[in-house]
Amino acid sequence: MKIESIKLQGFKSFRGETILSFNQNITAVVGPNGVGKSNVADAFRWVLGEQSVKTLRGRESTDVIFAGTDKQSRLSRALVEVKFKMEGDVLKKGEGSHPKGDQPLAGLDFARDDREGGRDDKVNGEERQDVKEDSNEEASPEDDSTLNQLAEVEITRKIYSSGEAHYLINNQEARLLDIQLFLAGHNVGQKNYAVVGQGMIDEILRLSPQDRLDFFYEATGVKKYQIKLHKAGLKLTRSGEHLRETEVLLKEITPHKKYLAAQAERYVRRKAIIDELAEKQTKYYRTAFWEVEQAYQSKRGDFTNLEREEVKISEEIKGLEAESAQIKKGTEGREQYQETSRELKQKEYERERLRSKLQDLSRQKELRLEEQGNFDAAFLYRRTAEVKDLLNQLEAELNELKSTASESAARSQAKAQELALVKSKIDQFKDTSTLSPEALVAQLQEILGLTQIAELKKQIRALIESIELSTGRSDLADLRDRQNELLAESGDISIQIKMLAEKERLLRAEERRYREESRDLELKLKSQANLPAGEWLQEVASAEEACNKQADGLDLEIKGLMERLNAWNKSEEERQLKIYDWQRRYQEASNQAKHLNELLQAVKIELARLEFRREQLAAEMAENLPPQVMELVKLQEQLAAEPLPITPADLRALRGEVKKLKDEAATLGEVDEAVVAEYQQVKTRYDFLTEQSTDLMAAIATLSKIIRKLEKRIKHQFEEKFAVLNHQFDKYFKILFSGGRAEIVQLEDPETHELGVEISAIPPGKKIKHIMTLSGGERSLVAAALICAIISSTPPPFVILDEIDAALDEANSNRLADILKGLAKDTQLILITHNRAIMEIADVLYGVTMSSAGVSGLVGVRMEDYE
Repeated sequence: MKIESIKLQGFKSFRGETILSFNQNITAVVGPNGVGKSNVADAFRWVLGEQSVKTLRGRESTDVIFAGTDKQSRLSRALVEVKFKMEGDVLKKGEGSHPKGDQPLAGLDFARDDREGGRDDKVNGEERQDVKEDSNEEASPEDDSTLNQLAEVEITRKIYSSGEAHYLINNQEARLLDIQLFLAGHNVGQKNYAVVGQGMIDEILRLSPQDRLDFFYEATGVKKYQIKLHKAGLKLTRSGEHLRETEVLLKEITPHKKYLAAQAERYVRRKAIIDELAEKQTKYYRTAFWEVEQAYQSKRGDFTNLEREEVKISEEIKGLEAESAQIKKGTEGREQYQETSRELKQKEYERERLRSKLQDLSRQKELRLEEQGNFDAAFLYRRTAEVKDLLNQLEAELNELKSTASESAARSQAKAQELALVKSKIDQFKDTSTLSPEALVAQLQEILGLTQIAELKKQIRALIESIELSTGRSDLADLRDRQNELLAESGDISIQIKMLAEKERLLRAEERRYREESRDLELKLKSQANLPAGEWLQEVASAEEACNKQADGLDLEIKGLMERLNAWNKSEEERQLKIYDWQRRYQEASNQAKHLNELLQAVKIELARLEFRREQLAAEMAENLPPQVMELVKLQEQLAAEPLPITPADLRALRGEVKKLKDEAATLGEVDEAVVAEYQQVKTRYDFLTEQSTDLMAAIATLSKIIRKLEKRIKHQFEEKFAVLNHQFDKYFKILFSGGRAEIVQLEDPETHELGVEISAIPPGKKIKHIMTLSGGERSLVAAALICAIISSTPPPFVILDEIDAALDEANSNRLADILKGLAKDTQLILITHNRAIMEIADVLYGVTMSSAGVSGLVGVRMEDYE
């Protein structure tokens, strides 16, 4: 893998898009101080995942964004993109195998796991798959990522002024870990020599032995295995936690599972009994229903025949009632008869009044004739006495009339009371005949109580609804006839009372007239005045004639009324005969209807009992056979035509079997069907957890094996590479110092037992106790020797060296240049320098310039073009 190019845009002093291509093994970036050539090294550090702001020479992460100048505005984003060319030998190495291990974007295990903060997944199959992938990983530790199969790989890092940052691999979102693992797979460490700056190795020399250890892990190429070891350790920890959680869950649900298993078994036993019970109950109810249905149909036939007879009798009674209506029309003639009688009495009274008036006129005329002569005082006295006698007679008649009126009023009151009693009986009879079945049932409930009524409620309701009150029809007719008679008698008495009142009025008028006449006679006796008589006698004669004519007319009217009354009396006798015949026939029909009604009521009661039994059976079927409820209607439709399935004895035996099964089901008790479903759920959960526990234990064993192998490999490779590194360090130290001795040694702290690395460097002719006692130039040479040793012992694909030669003189610079030229055979070198000796070994030179204040630019030169 080689760096093909790097693109900077808005990064530090590189405002515009700047691209550096690296097609040769050695590329040098040169320029005077302050033009921004070290920003190229910072760009490499940043894009390869450097997180230290201090290392990038800033205070905040956004300080890498172009800050602007006096003439250029600040940018809102910085971007660096490095493109790697996957060389043919690496591609060839990746052919033929596609390991699941290092796959950054297409199914990488580290792309799924080891996210910062971990993953709180539940125990599932995916966890076990991850273990298997790690197993494959360990089986082929040298396998490269599937990215190695690509011709080019681009890593991009960008940041915005808001602080939002992104990593991309081949324009796809990625994590920092993805990039680190990809680079670690190609021996490019996170903290080692990939980008070596001024004083970096010198700083490593200053570290304690324990702090240097991580640097040498990367230098020896075991960092990628340490990452895998860390991943495996995390998975082992999670698997152990999941196993403990699984065992806790199993411990919790095992007792509940046993309880549910017992309940489910009891449910199965009870269900078998219930199924058998349903079958036998179905057979029993079908038979019982058939018996009830047969009896019901038989009684229904009897009821139909009786209904026909009842209809026939009802029609006959309707005919008699219609005939009764015709007969009752004669009562209208009775009213006319009463009116005629009243009119006749009125005419007779008027005739008597006229006769009385004529007598009075005759007496007046006689009196007047006597007055024509000399006034006779004795006559006046005599007339006065007569008038007084008449007044006394009138008083006697009035008293007699009052007595008669009192008697009539008493008789009228008695008739009214009797009429009210008859009307009350009629109304009571009507109320009884119209009483609703519900009211009768309510009355019976009050009398008998709810317990006795509950069983016969339907029969009584049906019976009462069908009762016809035929037995009371004759009594009702008699009461109505008596009512009519009382009304007629009451009317006659009322007429008599009215006539007596009228007669009293007339007598009162006569009394007033006689009293006036008596006063006149007394006055005449006093005045003895002579009055002219001729004119007055003529008037009296005319009045007598008019009264006679009126009396003759009244005689004719009275005669006509008498004839009408006689004719009505004759027709009334005929009507009474018809009434007696109608009553006889109506009574016979009523008796027959009553008998039929009694038979009908008996049949209705039996039908009601059978109907109640049928409904009771249907209710029992619906209650005891829930699964067969939907079939009840079909059964009821079919049962009427089916023969009796079994004998009565078999039916009784079947009833006993049903009772026995019910007792067995009751003994087992109710078991909710949901228990079975819950048991299946708990069992499924239990089986799943058991399987998970087994898989987790297998996974833990596999992970433990992987960890042991990784630890062994790390130890073996570290020791092997460390020995090579120690040898190369001594070699390059002697070249740079023209002698002397240098070595790196593994140490273990006797107290903390922590491992560390001690660096020893003794220039020729000197004795020193600690490396920090060397001069600055000597430490620079030691650092250069160590860098070259690392590169040669485990050649990385590329190294960026940022002015590591700044403190070297010309001779040492030449020696370092020769060493770097040799290392460039296996490693791509990018050198940031202004040392002439170093520039001379470069294949391509990039000159960094600053054409305007604060903005860097590039000029590229291929050295072979000038050779």
